Amino acid sequence: GVLIADDHCTIKNFDGIVSIIPVGEAKTYINGKHILESTVLHHGDRVILGGDHYFRFNHPVEVQKGKRPSGRDTLISEGPKDFEFAKNELLIAQRSQLEAEIKEAQLRAKEEMMQGIQIAKKMAQQELSSQKAAYESKIKTLEAELKEEAQRKKMQEINNQKANDKIEELEKAKQQLEQEIYVNKKRLEMETLAAKQALEDHSIR
Repeated sequence: GVLIADDHCTIKNFDGIVSIIPVGEAKTYINGKHILESTVLHHGDRVILGGDHYFRFNHPVEVQKGKRPSGRDTLISEGPKDFEFAKNELLIAQRSQLEAEIKEAQLRAKEEMMQGIQIAKKMAQQELSSQKAAYESKIKTLEAELKEEAQRKKMQEINNQKANDKIEELEKAKQQLEQEIYVNKKRLEMETLAAKQALEDHSIR
C-alpha cells in the first residue's frame, strides 16, 4: 500500500518474546496506539501498519501456557477482536490524540496571546513614559521662555503689547501641550484596558 514504507518495521523473536520495532517515520500501531520504540507483542494484539493494513498477532506459546489475550488499555469494551474492532480502536485512539493536540495548540495560542498582550502593555507604558518626558521637557522650555519674557517685560516697558502677545502665545502652546499629554495618556490607558479585556474574554472561552 502507499502508506507502507519499503523498510516499515522490524519484528524480532528472542527466546519466545516477540517484539516489533518501527523504522524511521513509518507509522506502526499496536491496539490503536502509535508506537515510537520497540514494543513487545502478546497474543491477540492488533498490529496496524501505515494506518490501513490490519493484522492480529497470534502467539501459540502464550496460548499453550494459558495466558489470556493481551489486556493492554483500550477504549473499547471486550468483544470479538475482528477487523471492525481494530479499525474502531484505531479511530478512537487517533481522535483522542487529535483532541490532545488541539488542546495543546489552544494552550500554546493562549500563552502566545498573553505574551503579546504583555509586550503590547510594556510598549504602551514605554511610549507613555517617553511622550510624558518629551512633553515635560517642552513645558519646562516654555516655562523658561515665559519667565524670561516676563522679566524682559518688567525691565522694558517698550513693546508692551508685543510682549503680551508673545506671553499669550506661549500660554496657549503650554495649554495645548498639556492637553496633548492628557489625550495621549487616556488613549494609552484605553488601549491597555482593551488588551486586558481581550485576554479576559479569551480566558472565559
